[in-house]
Amino acid sequence: MKKIALFFKILLITQGFGQNQYEELSGNYLSNSKTCKANLFIEKKGTYQLNINDKYKDSGLVHISKKEKKLYINFGDISSLYTKDTIFLQNSGNSMSPYIRFDNCDEKFIQLIKAKNKKSKYSELIKDLDNDKIKDTIFISEEETRIICKLSSCNFKEIKSKKLDFLNENSGIVDIKNGFEFYNNWMRAGYKNQFRYNPKLKKIQLIGMSRFEFGPANNDGSGESSVNLLTNQYIGKWSYYDVNKDYLVKMSEIRAKMIFPKIYLEDFSSDIYFDYSEKCSELYSKKKQDLLNKKE
Repeated sequence: MKKIALFFKILLITQGFGQNQYEELSGNYLSNSKTCKANLFIEKKGTYQLNINDKYKDSGLVHISKKEKKLYINFGDISSLYTKDTIFLQNSGNSMSPYIRFDNCDEKFIQLIKAKNKKSKYSELIKDLDNDKIKDTIFISEEETRIICKLSSCNFKEIKSKKLDFLNENSGIVDIKNGFEFYNNWMRAGYKNQFRYNPKLKKIQLIGMSRFEFGPANNDGSGESSVNLLTNQYIGKWSYYDVNKDYLVKMSEIRAKMIFPKIYLEDFSSDIYFDYSEKCSELYSKKKQDLLNKKE
């Protein structure tokens, strides 16, 4: 591994880039597309995580090259052009070489713009989480992209979540009754996760999740939902756009059992949310189809 890392370091230098090139590129990049919800996270060490519409996920090592004063970045077999904190991913070919890389993406190039970090970066919460009358610390590590807790009852040893995919600028930790909440929002969608200290197990447990979506311009699929992981009770409030009548239909509230295994901070990753999102979408689609069938 050391030889490989040294090879890429030499490669960058010989191509005219500084050794801090990865650091300059590092950050969170978000798409401005209406049809392609894309997130790209580049770490300072040169690795990346790419997500397109929650369907295409990839990770690996960034490959950088320069040609005719232009900077090109490859993510696996995906080529892109970099300029002024913006990355252009090529999504489709031309008449000579036709192809479409990502389904449901209309753009020929997906534009990813680097999110500007606020001075405060991610928020930090100081509170007595384990109820021993000593203040604890909960924060998001920007470098590791993890939620980290330091509990007095554990001698302030770091308790870490798994790596979180695609932390947005609008992400953070906030105080809630008896625990804390981690939120991560995009421009037209987002989610929240509620955690509480379990004194019997001496673990930080995920007790609830919620999400919202505004949908596309016509607000099809817009709404919100939540799931209580202690009772397995799901509640969804969603709307769909009726193309024939040209108006937004607000569906009746969806209530269902949604069962997850017990999840603790050490187990938590973005996959937990994506799993919840898929289960939620299935309930929405079934409800919508039932309503459409009744109208026929």
